[in-house]
Order: sequence, then C-alpha cells, then structure tokens
Amino acid sequence: MRTFLVDLENSGQLLHVKKPVDVDTEIGALNWEAIVRYKKALMCESIKNYPGWKTVSGITGSRENIAVALGTTVKDCVPKIAKRLRETPLQPCRIVKEGVCQEIVKTGKNVDLNEIPFNIVQEIDAGRYLGSGCIVVRDPETGIRNMSIHRHQIKGRDKLGIMMVAGRHCRMVYEKYQKKGEAMPCAIWIGHHGATILAATWTTAFGIDELEIAQVLLNEPLELVKCITVDLEVPASAEIVIEGVVPPDILEQEGPFGEHSGCTIAGGGKNEIIQVKAITMRKDPILFQITEGPNTDGAILDSIPMEVELFNRLKDVGGYVQLHNVVVHECAGGGHFVIIQMTPRVEGEAKGVLMAALSSNYLHPKIAITVDDDVNPFDPAEIIWSMSTKVNPVEDVFIVSGTRGHSLDSSLPRVSPKGVNPVIRVGSRMGIDCTKPPLSRLEERTELERFFPRGYGKAGLEDFLSP
Repeated sequence: MRTFLVDLENSGQLLHVKKPVDVDTEIGALNWEAIVRYKKALMCESIKNYPGWKTVSGITGSRENIAVALGTTVKDCVPKIAKRLRETPLQPCRIVKEGVCQEIVKTGKNVDLNEIPFNIVQEIDAGRYLGSGCIVVRDPETGIRNMSIHRHQIKGRDKLGIMMVAGRHCRMVYEKYQKKGEAMPCAIWIGHHGATILAATWTTAFGIDELEIAQVLLNEPLELVKCITVDLEVPASAEIVIEGVVPPDILEQEGPFGEHSGCTIAGGGKNEIIQVKAITMRKDPILFQITEGPNTDGAILDSIPMEVELFNRLKDVGGYVQLHNVVVHECAGGGHFVIIQMTPRVEGEAKGVLMAALSSNYLHPKIAITVDDDVNPFDPAEIIWSMSTKVNPVEDVFIVSGTRGHSLDSSLPRVSPKGVNPVIRVGSRMGIDCTKPPLSRLEERTELERFFPRGYGKAGLEDFLSP
C-alpha cells in the first residue's frame, strides 16, 4: 500500500487531513466526501484517542485510482486488463520467511480489536465495522485458498462478526468445515496495493486462488508469509492481519450495515462470528477502510472485476462480438446495472449479448443495456439519451422472471425466512437494447446516426481561450 500511496500522491489523487478526527462521529463523513465529491483518496494523520495511528480510505474509490493501480487509463482499463488475464497463466505465489505485517505480534490475552481505530462507517450501522478486510480461507478438500472481502462488525476485543453470502465461495468453503463439525481457519489482511485489494473482489470459477489473480493485476510476483496461529498465507507487506477461526453453527445478531446499494436493510440478522486468535501488524500501521454505497469504494470494487469478467464472456457470444467496453455504473451502487458498448453486426446479436450479461457467474446484474459505438458508456446522461432515442419498448425490452438475485438487493423478494441467514432472493432481470439497427441493415442504421457540431474533436475552446 505504501508504494501505491506514493503513486496516488504523484497523480494528485491523495488528500491529507492533519487535524484530529473522531472515528465515531467524523471520519465516516470525511471519507465519503473525499471519494464521492472529490474522487480522491483521503489520509487522516491524527486520530483522536489513537496516538500514532493513521487511516486511509478511497484508494480504490474511483476509476481514476483503479487506473493508477493497474497502470492504465479509465477508458482502456477493462479491455487491457481483460486481455492481460486471458493471456497470462496463473502462477503460485512465492512464500517468504518474514513479512513486515508481522513486525508486531499479539496473541491470547494481548489481542484487542478495540486498540485499532475502526470507525462507524454509516449513520445506521450497528457499531464499528471493519469493511476493508480481505479474508483468506482454505478449501479443506482441495487445499486451494480463496480470498474475498466481507463486512466484520467489531463485537469485542477478540470477536468479529462476518456475513457470508449464500452460494459465494467463502460460504461454500465454510459449509465444508461446518459439515465436518470443524471451525474454519481464516486470516483477514488489511491494506495493500490497490491491485491486490481489487483481486479480493474477483468472482471467478470456484477453486481459483484470487491471490494468484492479484499477481496478474500487479504485473509482478506477490510475496506471502505464513500466519502465526493458522495454516494460511497472507501478503507479507500487508498493514494489519487478523487471524482466527469461524466456529461451526454459532450465530449472533449482526448488522444493520450500510451496504453497496445505499439502502439500510440488507443482510442483517443472525450471522456467523470469528474468534480472533492473533493480531499482527507493521510497527507504524495505516488502517485502510472502505466506504460503502453508490459512487464509493464498495461500488467501484464491485464494478471493475465484473466489467473485466463480463468483457471476456461477452466478446465471444455467438463466436464473436464487436465489443468496445463494459461499464458497471458505480452511481447505481452494487453492480446491478450493466452497460455494454458494442456495434451490432446482425439482427438479434445485441439481445444475445444482453442475455449473456444477465446470466454470468455474478448474481448482481438485474438490468443490462446495450448502447452503440457513438455513445459514451461512462456518462449516465448519454445512456438516458440513448434509451430515449433508440428504444421501441415492445421490441427492445425483455424481462425474465423467477431468477435468483443478490442477497443484498433489498428490492427483490426474500424467499428465505426473515432474520435467518444466508439470505436467498428471487426476482427478475431486464434487458434493454439501445443500439441502432445492425450493420446488416445499414440504411436503417444510417437514419439513426448521431450528429455532432462542425469541427467536433478538432477545434477545442481551451486552445482559443489561452493567450
């Protein structure tokens, strides 16, 4: 994370607050404003009642910051990373003997989560939360690691809450331990390079190690170190590591917590706990925190991996698609709204792409929209213009009912008992084709060509205003 912070600083993407801030009443709002209004990361350098601590947020909270992390531009990010993942084979990470994440080691009675300045993130949260922890677990049958980000309510000096979504890989691994009547070992690392954090949000085939994906995104090897009390490995240069176990069949009230959708009720109820066995950290740790909600870290971290995975899936629908970009709008919150920019070649191709986008390995997307090559998919105003000028609803809109949805999408009916987790929701999905007629109907396509001002793209006002 240290080198990434330098990159953000050099790119003008890091703000600093030197005045003392309160983790319970102030820092949540400051983090949110930096991300949503300024689209920049924020470092708070003086935390009330936590001498020596610093916090940072928003390092993965904007497309600009993700572009810095991946060494690309906002426009080229998805196609470039999709290509890198297709062409780079996954390799085992290197295990090293020592890591700065273990410069300080606390076990047993010395473990105290209250010594770390976790903050109340949203107004409605049940208490202080760790929202940025990347949890590593190991499949007891295959030995393969899995890494993902979860929310963790601070429940005491050595106890955390955890919400594991039904059907997702972490819960699938937990259920294997649960069936054997065993506790699931886990290690939660906090704070690393933006590319490594992004890898923790990747949804790919079950049995693929996201730490190996991190190496591809980093474009360099990722060094891991063995944990102190559990048989797991974590990034050696992480800021903080929390080691523990998830006991089988112990459930406690957890939540509410302000989730990616921006709505207050989602996933709360009886959830599993983590019994903390050790806390290790750097001598001068910086606590990284994620802010949830539309246009924040939570939405961006959902969006980018989904865009890359969908891009690689959609480009081959029917053998080949003239695909330009895939955008999961962070302003919509939580990846439920997908924009696909393409040039349709033949009749029906756009609808095939929409169906593929709505039936991927992601539960999030419930609305998918195709737009043509003359529409900027990153601009919501352009999407609205395209819908208003290209769509005949009776022909260009379809709805598929009875589909499983994301458990944190409270707009969908819940079919599992209220207050019982994991939550199962069943709803519907919608596709909207906003493209012009395909290239095979060139005359009709030409009728919907977009016009631009004479000299657009060649004459710029800025050039004429300068002395």
